[in-house]
Amino acid sequence: MLFFPVCFFLSIASIGSQAFNMFSSKQKEPQQLSIEPIYTGDYGVDISAPIHHYIDQHKSPLGKQRYEDMIKGCYTKYSQYECDATERARMEMNMRQCATQHNYTEIGFKKMKTPASAWEPLIEFYEQHKHEAKPENWPKGNTYVNHWDSPSQMVGTVIVALSSIDG
Repeated sequence: MLFFPVCFFLSIASIGSQAFNMFSSKQKEPQQLSIEPIYTGDYGVDISAPIHHYIDQHKSPLGKQRYEDMIKGCYTKYSQYECDATERARMEMNMRQCATQHNYTEIGFKKMKTPASAWEPLIEFYEQHKHEAKPENWPKGNTYVNHWDSPSQMVGTVIVALSSIDG
């Protein structure tokens, strides 16, 4: 399944050390994001997938081809109009969203192991209810994941909770 990474991580990858200053929790006003593509080498934002801008064929022919194959699948399932509208909205959101987020740590994230007291009940719930997984519903033309090639499923906690009340 194709997932588009978190915008803060991508900002760090594409902007480098500027990202720490741009999105620091110490600043009151976020700086204006550049709308110009930023190319930092063989890998980064807009190279393997269009995050802020469409992929440049000359900078990433493989990324461009993979993207074209993915979006053609969306066109086949829905329409070019619906898929392109979602893509434009997704990329615009990616440009705006990072500046609106509040960082609770110096660099914006903290990697840590999930405490057993939280992890174990989640795994137990999943193991008990995974047979109840239902296809995830996506709006027409949604390109956030390639659900037309790799359908996603969800174990619904609300449905399970309601059904256990009735039972």
